[in-house]
Amino acid sequence: MTEIREAEVIADYPAWTIRRAKPRHHFDLGIDLPTFQSGDILGLPFKTAHHGILHSWFKFGSVVSYALAYSECPIEAYERARKTGNEIYWLTQMPTMLTSSHTPKENRVALEFGDKLIFEGHIFELVPEANRNAGLREVKGGAA
Repeated sequence: MTEIREAEVIADYPAWTIRRAKPRHHFDLGIDLPTFQSGDILGLPFKTAHHGILHSWFKFGSVVSYALAYSECPIEAYERARKTGNEIYWLTQMPTMLTSSHTPKENRVALEFGDKLIFEGHIFELVPEANRNAGLREVKGGAA
């Protein structure tokens, strides 16, 4: 999980405090960028007509992490996805709902479209996609 303590507070709501994702040094890549793992949740801002800037929430996923979670061979799953042209890394939009049960306040992290990050040893740029979705575009050559 990306570091959230002591990071800049973007917004504070009753359900969660949103902080800017902090860079962390990645020794193999030799750079400092926010680093995420499968299952981490990331907020991306969007502008509303009546409520200002809000955040949509996305969960990180990959072919390899999915295969490991379901006791499949991650190498075979990766190769199969690559050969068939399927996505290997993705962001899944998470729903937000109101409930009558109390849940503890969460700390969440956010970035903005165009920001770069590290996920499973690769550098990605956050890009907007259709229908207020988000995607990961791999940055080739490791240029941050």
